[in-house]
Amino acid sequence: MNDWAKTLHDDRLEGQSLDLAEIVDFFLRRWKWIIGAMLLVLAITVGAVHSVTPTYSGSAQILLESTREKVLGGEAVIADLVLNSSIMESQLAILKSDTVLRRVVERQGLANDPEFNGSERGISLPGFAQALGYLSRLGIGSSEEYDGAFRDPVAAAVEALEHAVEVSRIGQSNVIRVTVYAATPVRTAALANAMAEAYVEDQLEARYKRTKRASGWLNDREAALQDELRKSEAAVEEFRTRHNLVSTPAGTITEQQLSELSTALIKARAETAAKRASVAQLQKLLADGGDIQTLPELLSIGLLPELRARLAAITQMQADLASRYGERHPDLIKSRAERGAVEAQIAAEIKRVIANLRNELEVAESREASLASSLSSVSGQSGAENQVAVQLRELERVAAADKQVYEAFLARARIAEEETMLPMAEARIISPATVPNVPSSPHKKLFAALAVILGLGIGTGTAVLLELFSPGFVARRQVEEILDLPVLASLPRVEQWRASARYLEPGLVEELNDMPFSHYTEAIRSLRFGIDAISSSSESASRVIQVTSALPEEGKTTLAVSLALSAAAAGERVLFIDADLRLRAASGLFNLQGRLGLVDMLTASADVRDAVHLDERSGLYVLAAGATTRNPPALLGSARMQSLISHAKDAFDRIIIDSPPVAPAADAAVLSRSADRILFAVKWNNTPREAVAQAITQLRSRDRIAGIVLTMVDEDKLPRFGRYLSLSSNRLERYEVN
Repeated sequence: MNDWAKTLHDDRLEGQSLDLAEIVDFFLRRWKWIIGAMLLVLAITVGAVHSVTPTYSGSAQILLESTREKVLGGEAVIADLVLNSSIMESQLAILKSDTVLRRVVERQGLANDPEFNGSERGISLPGFAQALGYLSRLGIGSSEEYDGAFRDPVAAAVEALEHAVEVSRIGQSNVIRVTVYAATPVRTAALANAMAEAYVEDQLEARYKRTKRASGWLNDREAALQDELRKSEAAVEEFRTRHNLVSTPAGTITEQQLSELSTALIKARAETAAKRASVAQLQKLLADGGDIQTLPELLSIGLLPELRARLAAITQMQADLASRYGERHPDLIKSRAERGAVEAQIAAEIKRVIANLRNELEVAESREASLASSLSSVSGQSGAENQVAVQLRELERVAAADKQVYEAFLARARIAEEETMLPMAEARIISPATVPNVPSSPHKKLFAALAVILGLGIGTGTAVLLELFSPGFVARRQVEEILDLPVLASLPRVEQWRASARYLEPGLVEELNDMPFSHYTEAIRSLRFGIDAISSSSESASRVIQVTSALPEEGKTTLAVSLALSAAAAGERVLFIDADLRLRAASGLFNLQGRLGLVDMLTASADVRDAVHLDERSGLYVLAAGATTRNPPALLGSARMQSLISHAKDAFDRIIIDSPPVAPAADAAVLSRSADRILFAVKWNNTPREAVAQAITQLRSRDRIAGIVLTMVDEDKLPRFGRYLSLSSNRLERYEVN
């Protein structure tokens, strides 16, 4: 496919947009296919559902509690269960653990239930084991080889129950749903409740064991901690007695003095540093010649804020006076003098503030030095006491830590002893299972609904594929959107227009003459008027009209003959040329087989008076194909052909040329150079669109293509194509003249 045809193909896929009318028309066209697919899927689903044994389900709900009421007060020895996603997943695994399942199997007697022990499939496990023993004694294999061939009924029931149980978390809550599937409703509810009860009991036993182990360890550890506390307290008292230390709630007097002096010294150093920084910044600014008023410390001290505000007001007033009265106005001169006085006051105030800052710095430095000296003297006195105090505090910390640990362990040991006697579970059943009334699977209505949806989806999908891969055009707007060429007419099928247009009925000419007011004849007449309208709107006339198509059997010969007969009936002198030198269908319509014709004239073996035949029935002049030739393109593109067309224009009002299809041969492309206008016949809903686009490209005379003519249109099917509707026979019948 060349670039132009490929572009048309892409535009056809991307440019079309569906609307509601198109969707409705699509279902009207394909509803039988869609409903058939749906019924097929529904029948298969119904058959499969009826062959499945029904299963019942019962569900119980268990609540996991992360916090419990502290009955004994204080903190529990065993920490509460922190319920997060990983813990919830662990609890789901515990529910389906072998311990819980085996407990349910034993309590419910599932080892003897054929549904769970495997005997329902026709094999008795004990009998199977006995048979294997006989084979072993006969020497056929050994007992070790048969160990894996059968299992204990309890193990089989555990495995079967595991497959029949489904546990899940309800949303993001702390509730677990336990669902059991079985063949009988009563058994389903009983097993679901038994699973929930077994899980709660397992939680109680696990907590009791953990609490018992913790209580025993705490009691053993309590005795050791009591002995350590006794030793650490004795060491503290012995140290105090040896060093004659008397402790007060606030420590020794020396320690109190050191604390107070240290606090005062730190505060004095901070104040001195702040004042020193302010003075240093002031000195640097004075040395650099900067504006002292930019210092933030000076903006809020003394009279400076008031003076600066007054200066700003005077400045604003000067600007207003200058803009109103000019630079020499008395008020402006007065305000300038006032501004100078304020600036002098600001300068004097700044000098006073700077002197105060320097004085405050000297006072702060003196106070800091005095405090440092006092602290140094007191520190020397407490040096010896500090060494002893350090050792005492260390012994006291050890004794305090031992006491705290001992008291905590003593309290926990007492609580642990009580908790072993108090059964508190972290799970409880909040919704026991009830006996189901209807089976849970198979859900017949659900499967039927899904089958209908699936069938409709499959039917619609395949119908869409059929639409997408539909090769042909259906009407005017579709052709114009895809090929960008006008559709001049849509010709309905006539009786002589058989499925195979290779063999046209000989009576077609008489039939066309006998139905001057039929739908078909009116369409041909409209086509002729459309061609004339194109001629009147352009500089070139449409006297030589070539009729061709992309592929054979598209009705081009019938179209060409019909157009010629319509023009002859209108009183025009029309010459019809059968230039299809390969098929010669038009010559057969006029009973001119074997007569002199186009080939004979082009080979100079016949005169025009002998080759051109007058059809007495219609008044149409016909130039038949004539003799056979092995090189039609050479004859049709020869200078004689050009001369023939030129002379025919002088003798006839219109020349209709029936040329071969474009795709099979080059004849049509050669003839297109001699035609004024080209009519392109396209068989309705049949000719592949890409073939039409390719054929138009091969003609290389796109500017001379008058338009497209849809042939063999099935009027009964047209209403199914929505916006592409070209004709409506039921509306045209009232205008048909008999």
